[in-house]
Amino acid sequence: MLVGRMKDRVPQGSQQYLPNGLYAEVRKWYFDVAHATFPWPFAAAKAFMPESQLLFGTD
Repeated sequence: MLVGRMKDRVPQGSQQYLPNGLYAEVRKWYFDVAHATFPWPFAAAKAFMPESQLLFGTD
């Protein structure tokens, strides 16, 4: 997942915008996993965020 790279690039002084850290904010987002449910990345996504934030959508 790319969230580790995002965390490395959060500028100093951003605590006022991310009081609980970047990971806490990203876990609030919704993620569409249509066509991306291969076992390994899907397991990583489920380990990182609540399953309520995982959406399966198609066109």
